[in-house]
Amino acid sequence: MSKNKNVFTSRQVIVDVVSGDILEDKITSRFQNRNSENFAMYTTTNGLEWAIPYKGYLLFLMVLNQYADNDGTLCLSAYRRKEINRFFGWTNSRSLTNALGYMIEINGIKRLSQNDFMINPETVYKGSTVSKAEKITKYNAI
Repeated sequence: MSKNKNVFTSRQVIVDVVSGDILEDKITSRFQNRNSENFAMYTTTNGLEWAIPYKGYLLFLMVLNQYADNDGTLCLSAYRRKEINRFFGWTNSRSLTNALGYMIEINGIKRLSQNDFMINPETVYKGSTVSKAEKITKYNAI
């Protein structure tokens, strides 16, 4: 099985306008490496009211989700913290600390240890729909 996936195909046909003959028929495809492709979901089961407290923090939650393992846990090493700060243009390290604190306050994440967190799978989630209920149970048990 190929590790690349066809994400775009175009067809260019050049026709002689006098005779109607096809002079050239060219199909071009663009491929994406499947290993670099990620998908995340957000929940709409009970509407989007859950997102109101997140306002400008939804992108922050998506970035955290990008760094999370498949089980929803997130280890914020010093390197990852620097990457997140750089992504948002934050020059003050307190900005990340404050954003994490706010995410904890509104139940977007839970702290597991000093540098480890778990993202609430009822907000932004990556994984199969089959395992979502299990991850919600795990999150709520923390």
